[in-house]
Amino acid sequence: AAVPGREGLFVFPALLAASEQIALLRKCLKEYPRPPHKSNLLALHGRIENPWTEEKLFAQLSWVTLGYQYDWTARNYPEEEKLAVPEEICSLVDQISSRTRMKKISPEAVIVNYYSNSSTLGGHLDDVEPDQESSIISISLGCSAVFLAGGRTKEDPPTPILLRSGDVMVMSSESRRCYHGVPRILSWEEESIYFPSAQDALALADFKKSDEDGERMLEYVKSHRINLNIRQVHSDQVERRSSAAGSGATSRAGGLLCP
Repeated sequence: AAVPGREGLFVFPALLAASEQIALLRKCLKEYPRPPHKSNLLALHGRIENPWTEEKLFAQLSWVTLGYQYDWTARNYPEEEKLAVPEEICSLVDQISSRTRMKKISPEAVIVNYYSNSSTLGGHLDDVEPDQESSIISISLGCSAVFLAGGRTKEDPPTPILLRSGDVMVMSSESRRCYHGVPRILSWEEESIYFPSAQDALALADFKKSDEDGERMLEYVKSHRINLNIRQVHSDQVERRSSAAGSGATSRAGGLLCP
């Protein structure tokens, strides 16, 4: 699972089962884009109660923030705009930590990115969080993507990695501080030619039956990649969450802790 030559970078292929992928995709499409979570649609069209029902507007969706509502302009996490991270993501993070035996993080901020086949993401650093030690967990759904893992500067030659639906990537230690980007999303046609097993993993027949909008969701997945980028913002949250769990208490105040 360790990526050669990239300290602290791990990729766990097909870590999420088809049923887990389908459940998470449904949330990403039908629930997470709804208020009070913010998305890029807010600045374009104002508050939309249910973006999924507005098909033309939904096609413009590029990101949603869960937990801390990241301020893209100021590049910070306003304390007054923090929400609870959805319980299923908290549970999934715990399961990922258990399956991979990676050090646990306390998910406080989640950026859900929606990539069309023509989308790209330039090289950048995830350097806003006060906690730069905790790992970042990245979950891939839908179309495959070419991910470039770089070094401390943009001059360092990057390592290309193919990320497929159900893959989980963990960026820890040195890789947590390195440049990375997404130069290419594979089309469904390319995927079917070169990597048919990745599509099989989505259990397409089950996907269609999973929801009354299953057919439409499947069509969306055929032309988009969804990425959940899960981060811990403050360094003391794992200890606080463990203490709350040990005492039998849960804290949802301000969305600071997962239940």
